[in-house]
Amino acid sequence: MTGAAAAVLAGVVGLSAVLAVQARANLALADKNTALLAANAKIAARYNLAVDAIKDISAGGHFFGSSHTLARYERAFYRPLLSDWSNFENWRDAGSRNATERATIIWKKVLSEYSPPPLDEGVREAIAAYVARRSGELGNAA
Repeated sequence: MTGAAAAVLAGVVGLSAVLAVQARANLALADKNTALLAANAKIAARYNLAVDAIKDISAGGHFFGSSHTLARYERAFYRPLLSDWSNFENWRDAGSRNATERATIIWKKVLSEYSPPPLDEGVREAIAAYVARRSGELGNAA
């Protein structure tokens, strides 16, 4: 074998090694890409990002008529417990209650309507014994 042939052979072997390394790197990247796509799909499903609905609406369009929006519309909004969404006149005519006054009415109503959940008598006695023991220990520590 001549020097030139040996150089060409060495070049081909070197190129083959480089190509093999590149192929392994490409496979690793493909595996990572597949994992990222799967992770993105899980995130979209978990947080309900509506990726398909976004793809279905053309630029400048709106989502109000999409099946995704219509399926969720009634549950998407709620009336907050404390805020008053009345207009000024209705709010004034209803007594002009501020947030503190409305909150007081709410907590008093909740407290008056409260009924304790059923509790096994053995559990009730164990809790009472624990509270009595800890109260005595804490009273002695003070």
